[in-house]
Amino acid sequence: MKTQSQESSQVQNLVSAIGWFSIALGVVEVLAPRATARTTGIEQRAVLLRSYGACELACGVGVLCARKPGKFLLARLCGDLLDLATVTVARRRAGRAMGAALGIAAITAVDAYAARACSRAGFQRRDAVSAATHDYSTRTGFPGTPSAMRGAALSDFETPRDIKGPRELLPFTRQNDGAPTRSSV
Repeated sequence: MKTQSQESSQVQNLVSAIGWFSIALGVVEVLAPRATARTTGIEQRAVLLRSYGACELACGVGVLCARKPGKFLLARLCGDLLDLATVTVARRRAGRAMGAALGIAAITAVDAYAARACSRAGFQRRDAVSAATHDYSTRTGFPGTPSAMRGAALSDFETPRDIKGPRELLPFTRQNDGAPTRSSV
């Protein structure tokens, strides 16, 4: 009998495998649509296969990156059904089309199992980044209130003796009464 953590770990591994498979299939369909069409027996559908490849890529990235990948797995499942319908309707070579249909049916079954497992309450990827949000609306970025900070930089500032220049460009300093005056060098 499997524990819940073992089953969750197996589902995690299956979801990751499906995501990587989807990306690999999408790359093949986008980069080599004619060869994929010949292999599956649905020739003259290169543009259609390229669009299916783009969908596979999007679903694969979503499955791998989402904290709750169930919706992306359902999108993959719908794409598998669409692939199956395309192979069934557009078949040119019966043997290749039958083999492709069987392969798609097997992948559809795996996707359906994973989507059902992910639809259970509380399923989340263990490697997902937590989306904790912090409220910074009351922070100003200053260590004190604005009235306490006014003039704080000038309160203990001493003009270095090695600063030479026109008197107008020398920085202000404070004397004992707190009134800013020009430093004398």
